[in-house]
Formats: sequence, C-alpha cells, structure tokens
Amino acid sequence: MESEMALVKAELNTRNEELSAAKEEACESRSELERAKLTISAMEDVEEEAQALKQELVKMESEMALVMDELNTREEELSAAKEEARRSQYELERAKLTISEMEAVDEKAQALKQQLIILALLKPPLFDA
Repeated sequence: MESEMALVKAELNTRNEELSAAKEEACESRSELERAKLTISAMEDVEEEAQALKQELVKMESEMALVMDELNTREEELSAAKEEARRSQYELERAKLTISEMEAVDEKAQALKQQLIILALLKPPLFDA
C-alpha cells in the first residue's frame, strides 16, 4: 500500500509538474498572442495611414492635373496675346509709314500751293477790268 501510495504521489507530482509546465506554456502563449494582437493592431494602423496617404496622393495628383490644365490654358492665352501684339506692332509700323508718306505728300502739296501763289502773284491777270 505504501508503494502504491508512493506511486500515486509520484504520478501526482509528475502531473503537477506537467500542469505547471502547461500553465507556463499557456502563459507564454497568451503573452505571444497579446504581442501578436498588438503587432496586428499596429499594422492595421499603418495600413489605415497608408490608405489615407494614397487618398491624399490621388487628391494631389488630381489637383496637379487641374493646375497643369490651367497652365496650358494660360500658355495658349499668352501665345495668342503675343501673336496679337506682333500683329498690332506690324499695323502700328504700317500706320506710321502711311502717316510719314501722307506728311511727305502734304509737304509737296504745300510746296506746290506756294508755287501757285507765287506764280499767281508774278503773272499778270489775263483780263483787265
């Protein structure tokens, strides 16, 4: 009976040791599980932040496209304005040339008028009254 009791005690001690080892292993597993949960949570946070950054990037790309369209429009307007300025400058030069030619014609007309006046003064009248 004592030997049976010793065997039962030995078996009980073995079971207690196994139970303690199992409890310790379970505790370690829980700790690992908690660390894994924290890691997963941190990864989810990073993923959410990455999604937010992607959305921000898409928004910025859209805004950039609008800005580029606006820039292209402004460049086209600038080109048109430069072309209009060139045409206006050309027309101005033509107008100046025309004015200069008209002034020359006016000077000739004035000279001819003066010559006519001089001739009229020097020439005796055709009919005496």
